[in-house]
Amino acid sequence: AKVSFTGSTATGKQIARVAADRLTRVTLELGGKNPAIVLKDADPQWVIEGLMTGSFLNQGQVCAASSRIYIEAPLFDTLVSGFEQAVKSLQVGPGMLESSQINPVVSQAHCAKVAAYLDEARQRKAELISGNVGPNAQGYYIAPTLVINPDAGLRLSREEVFGPVVNLVRVADGEEALRLANDSDFGLTASVWTRDLSQALSYTDRLQAGTVWVNSHTLIDANLPFGGMKQSGTGRDFGPDWLDDWCETKSVCVRY
Repeated sequence: AKVSFTGSTATGKQIARVAADRLTRVTLELGGKNPAIVLKDADPQWVIEGLMTGSFLNQGQVCAASSRIYIEAPLFDTLVSGFEQAVKSLQVGPGMLESSQINPVVSQAHCAKVAAYLDEARQRKAELISGNVGPNAQGYYIAPTLVINPDAGLRLSREEVFGPVVNLVRVADGEEALRLANDSDFGLTASVWTRDLSQALSYTDRLQAGTVWVNSHTLIDANLPFGGMKQSGTGRDFGPDWLDDWCETKSVCVRY
């Protein structure tokens, strides 16, 4: 027997404890606090288009979503301005309206949880840039929000928010970005943004994440294994690794 679970790290740990008593194999695809490293030579338009999708797809309720964006200083102000314009242009409203780009989060309880992260940030004097919730948005809505250079001690700096909230952090250089990106309990996905492929590959080797994209984020291919390091899970979904994990290896010896 085997159990395959996709969900929160806390629930995954509970499943693993129960499975351990029966020695049941488990595959756990759990949470992420996924970084993007933006180097100073990156194409700003690519970055904004790619990470707006990577951060706000499905209201940010995506385990692979980019929620921490580390930007080298020379490009920081340009990208903050670009992201602000993009966030404020998002249409927030009911999912049945074709014009809506940001819909309600999954439940009242989750709406309150995401709002609590933002309330803590406001109380700690963090700079927040939010989009607008339209007049038709009656329900569990969270405005898409950018948090500028949040304190590392804030919960939204370290925990998976699972909502339309993304941190934009200025860094001196790519090495600082790499250190901060890896300073996490999670290791599900990451991305690197640069025009220099050889430089990008030097980061993909060192990022502690199960999937690393270059100049894109949240591209999923069912032919490629997908899963996390650290507390983002065990095992892999998709690809040959996924199929092999559902099989038992048997040795048969015949004397003749």
